[in-house]
Amino acid sequence: MDADLFICEGMYGEPEKKQKAKEYKHMTFYEAAELAKKAGVKEMWLTHYSPSLIRPEEYLQAVRKIFPNTIAAKDGRSVDLLFEEE
Repeated sequence: MDADLFICEGMYGEPEKKQKAKEYKHMTFYEAAELAKKAGVKEMWLTHYSPSLIRPEEYLQAVRKIFPNTIAAKDGRSVDLLFEEE
């Protein structure tokens, strides 16, 4: 809840693969976006794509309707997180 960054697997970008995702215990981009929205996080990086998903960024427009601050992360992506003093 309320995290600066939520890194979440999104195996499938195709909405019609929701049942397949459930069967294999994975999530679609849209399910991940709903979790990010409910958790009130600031930013979400999607990771762990299906090998059949060649261009995950093609699905971002639809996913961002659910959670606007979504990134289709690639290997090597990094960020510095600044922690607030208590």
